[in-house]
Amino acid sequence: NRRIEAELGRHRLTLDPDISAALRGTEPQRALAVWQRRYGRPPVDARERQKQMRFLMGRGFSSDAIRHVFSQLPDKADEDEPDS
Repeated sequence: NRRIEAELGRHRLTLDPDISAALRGTEPQRALAVWQRRYGRPPVDARERQKQMRFLMGRGFSSDAIRHVFSQLPDKADEDEPDS
């Protein structure tokens, strides 16, 4: 959302409040889609997690949207458990 608003601002345009609200509502899903295209797998450690978070921040996603993305990922402990 911030990236869209910044680009519009460079052209001296403003975002309609209804469109802005719609963008806020879909931001978590858009952030997850961007993350999936770029990474597609949970980070293996804290360093990689920070890298992935910075990537999303650089794309202009809010911290709430980024938290949503990482809350949707499986826990590393769940992945390490062997299937019975």
